[in-house]
Amino acid sequence: MVQIPINIEESYSTIHLLFIDNLKLMVEDESTFGKMMKETMVFCEIVNQEINSKKSATNAASLNTEVIKLDDKSSYRYLGITEDCNSVPLQGVKDMITKEIIRRANELSKT
Repeated sequence: MVQIPINIEESYSTIHLLFIDNLKLMVEDESTFGKMMKETMVFCEIVNQEINSKKSATNAASLNTEVIKLDDKSSYRYLGITEDCNSVPLQGVKDMITKEIIRRANELSKT
């Protein structure tokens, strides 16, 4: 065991809690995705986290997982933004975000 001397008067402690609420794996091919999923699952097991397959989705049709398979017409929410199966925000969402940005910019310009 290695001991590092510390100055008690200047020491402090922290408590770290790990929360992984949203994670998106982006790869160019399904074999890489499979490897990344395995690594992610190993990591989650080590840090005692679980992947909620009911809130997960993939567009990798041939991947053998319990998560929802997205097709060309499917969409999903990621960090509050509805995206298509290729991770592109839907046009209606883009329009809403643009409108809100303009509204906020106008409000800021009044101050």
